[in-house]
Parts: sequence; C-alpha cells; structure tokens
Amino acid sequence: MEAVITGTVAKFGDNINTDIISPPQYMELPIQEAAKYAMSAVDESFAAKAGPGTIVVAGGNFGSGSSRETAPLTLRHLGIKAIVAKSFARIFYRNGINLAGVGVFEASLAGLGGCPFAPGAAGNTATEDLLNLLAAMGMETGIGLRDFLGAVETVVKRVEATAGGHVYKLSAACVT
Repeated sequence: MEAVITGTVAKFGDNINTDIISPPQYMELPIQEAAKYAMSAVDESFAAKAGPGTIVVAGGNFGSGSSRETAPLTLRHLGIKAIVAKSFARIFYRNGINLAGVGVFEASLAGLGGCPFAPGAAGNTATEDLLNLLAAMGMETGIGLRDFLGAVETVVKRVEATAGGHVYKLSAACVT
C-alpha cells in the first residue's frame, strides 16, 4: 500500500521558532483558542487558512527556541498533516512526533550527513529526491528542482563528495 500525502502548502522561511508557532502570550489558553494565533508574527491569516491536510514547508532551524510543547500541539489542532523543512530544532522534532503525531520528512542536500557516532553511516534522504517525490504527488513546494540540482552539484563538487540523491545522479548521467 502506497502512502500519499496531499494538501495545501503553507511556506515559511528560516528560524521559525516556538514563539512564532505558539506565541507565549496565549500559552495559558486552551489549545483550541491558542491555535488561532499560531504563526501570527509572520502570517496573521495562517490559522484561518490552515486546515486539515495543510503541509508546512519551511527553511532551516524550524521549531528552535524553547521546548514549548504547545507548538506542535497547536499545529496538530489546526490539522497540519506534515512539516517539510531544511532542518528542525531537535526538541521540536521530537515533541512534534511524540506529542502531536506530526508527520515529518527529514532530508539533507545531496543526502550529505550521517551520524557522527557511526562512522561510515549513510547520509540522510536527499532533499532533491524528496522534492521530486512531492512534485510527482502534485504538491507545489515553490522550490525549482532544476535550480536546486544546480546547488547540489556545486556543493558536491566543493566538498568533493560522492553523495547525491537518485535524482541528482540521474540528471548528471543525462548531461554527459
């Protein structure tokens, strides 16, 4: 059985912290009331537009700041289906999964990375492969795959890596 996630995409930049996701002045309210103010510092209409199946696409360091448990709970209350970001603050990542059941895609440019505690371990899912998958599912991310592949090529050459996702490797083979 193939799992497909569809929905409306809400795009945000880097450093969306827990104070933005769940503003502190509304923390004492019940989640259903506090959720009305989610992301209001960067998009006052987000809570009104978000609904069941909304997918949040963001830049790096999503969920940084405090370990505020209301941040992922607020997003769950709004019906957020998934969050796709360049990177997540570790505490938000765990709280999102453990407390709110938020689906998370974790990827890295060219699949670079891996675990520093397991030398030789494979990297992460390549972001270019994730972008290709989302496009195939009809989900608009606002990120041009061709331009992104150019960035992947630059990084792979600069760090002299043999990494790169399947899409990058296929695109490189087609250029020769």
